[in-house]
Amino acid sequence: MRTTLEDLGPTYVKIGQIMSSRVDMLPESYCRELEKLRQNVKPLDAEIARAVIEQETGKKIEDIFLEFRDKPLGSASIGQAHYAV
Repeated sequence: MRTTLEDLGPTYVKIGQIMSSRVDMLPESYCRELEKLRQNVKPLDAEIARAVIEQETGKKIEDIFLEFRDKPLGSASIGQAHYAV
């Protein structure tokens, strides 16, 4: 269920995060698995992240940053952070 919610996108990840705290509604094993959505969301593919940045800024990554690391520092339901200079 967790991976399906990740595949469906940020809105569903948020729903999964909320569901993870509802031990009154879901079995404990489900809640433990859904807790991973609060700390370890599958990151967006680096090529997509680069494309979004370039589309939003109208510039190539190389023209914006001296250094840009494809591996994200962290990812969450509605965003992710990359190291860049």
